[in-house]
Amino acid sequence: MSRSRTALFAGTALTLTLTLALVGLGTWSSLDDTPSTSTQVSVETTEDTRRRTTRTARSGGAATPDGDAGIAQLDRDLTVWRDLFSPKGRLSVEETRALIAERDAAAEALAGTIGGLSADQLDEVLVRFDASKTRDKIVLIDGLGRNVDGEAVALLEELYEAEEGYTLRAKVLTALGDSAAPAHTHLLVEQMWSAQDERLSQTAAMMLRGEAAATSDLAAAMDSDLPMNTRLEAVSSLGAVGSSEAEQALQEVVDGDDTHPRLKAYAEKELERSFG
Repeated sequence: MSRSRTALFAGTALTLTLTLALVGLGTWSSLDDTPSTSTQVSVETTEDTRRRTTRTARSGGAATPDGDAGIAQLDRDLTVWRDLFSPKGRLSVEETRALIAERDAAAEALAGTIGGLSADQLDEVLVRFDASKTRDKIVLIDGLGRNVDGEAVALLEELYEAEEGYTLRAKVLTALGDSAAPAHTHLLVEQMWSAQDERLSQTAAMMLRGEAAATSDLAAAMDSDLPMNTRLEAVSSLGAVGSSEAEQALQEVVDGDDTHPRLKAYAEKELERSFG
C-alpha cells in the first residue's frame, strides 16, 4: 500500500470550537485547538468520560460490502455529508439545530462505512479526504478507530505523528483506545510514558482502561515520576483489567510506605470497586 500518507495528513491545524452561524452563509461547525485544562481537574471527575461509547469495531465492524461496493458506499456517504456543509443561506435556530443533527448523522454513517472497509481499501479513503479540513480529519479518525484491521492502526499512528495540536492528537488516542484492531495499544503505551503534553499522557493512560496487554506498563506507571493525573488514570485502567496480577500491583501501591497519599487513597478505592 502507498506510504505517502504522512504528506496527506500534513497541514496547518485548524481551530476547533463549535460555533453556530445563524446568518450569512448558514451554519458551520469548527473546532478550537486551544489547550484544555483537563490535567487541572481531578481524575475522580473523569469517570463519565472514561466510559467508552460502544464502537462498531467491538461487534466486528460495519457491514459494508467488500470490493468496489464498499468504495461506492463511501462515495455516496461523502456526497451526502459534504452537501450538508454547502451554503444554506439564512437559517432559523430550529433549522440550524436540524442541520447540525443531519450533519452528525451523516458523519456517523460515514465513519461506520470507513470502519467496515478492508485493508486494501483504506488508501482509497485517504485520497477522498481533505487534510486541510479539520472536520474531514475528525471523521477519518473516528472511522479508522472502528476498523478492525491493523492497517487502520498504522494510519492512526501516522496521523498522530503528523499532527501537532492537542485536540486531534487526543482524538487519535481515543480512537485507538476504542479500537479492536491488533496492536492498537502500542501508541497508547508509548505516549503514556513519553508524551510531552501531560494531557496526552493522561489520555493515553485513560484509554488503556481494561487492556490486559498493558498490565505491566500500567503497574509501573503507578510507581513512577509521571504526572499525578497519569498515575491516577493508570490506577483506574489497571483495576479494569481485573486480573490477579492487576490486583497484586494495586495492593502493593496501597501497602507501600512511601506511596503518595492521594495515589494510595485512589488505589484503595479502586481495589474495593474492582475486586471487592
